[in-house]
Amino acid sequence: MDLSQVSRTAILTLICHAVEAEKNKSDFKDPMAVLCLERLMSVASGEDKRWIIRKKRRYEGIGARDAKALIRRVKVFDDAVHRFIAANPNCTVINLACGFDTRFWRIENETIKYVELDFPEVIQLKKEILKDHLGHEVIAGSVLDTSWIDKVTKNGNTDFLLLAEGLFMWFPPQDAIRLFKEIGERFYRSQLVLDMVSEK
Repeated sequence: MDLSQVSRTAILTLICHAVEAEKNKSDFKDPMAVLCLERLMSVASGEDKRWIIRKKRRYEGIGARDAKALIRRVKVFDDAVHRFIAANPNCTVINLACGFDTRFWRIENETIKYVELDFPEVIQLKKEILKDHLGHEVIAGSVLDTSWIDKVTKNGNTDFLLLAEGLFMWFPPQDAIRLFKEIGERFYRSQLVLDMVSEK
């Protein structure tokens, strides 16, 4: 497997999750992130494996502050998911540009529908390493190719929670505006949760 074809950002996020989850005193419980990273390591080439190990050591050491900041963001998103589900128990949660996120297993809710979307190479690898655990729908494609909206709304377009964690800052303004407009026009009684980064 050549990890150069997979979003390195997605892998870095997974490493942060796994590092924090492995700490004895951490209140962030994510055993699936640990498993996902272990399996990713098992299929990685020698060079890619060494890259993962270097990044893992960094987040365990001098990069610990960065990792904790990311985990705080994860918890904010998880809390938003729990609140939305409490108010809309039969909702659909869509994780846009999901990467190797393991939120599906963290929230552990069987009443909702859960969907993940990311580039084909990311989805293919996630299926490969977690095939015996995937119990939800995954869609291969770009977030900006809004044909995914047709797929997720074929049975209705209400009570959706769309998660865009660490996503919109990568888009040119015109693409972000177009996606906002499309989501706003095609989903009803729904919410979009996202984070933003200051230009400074």
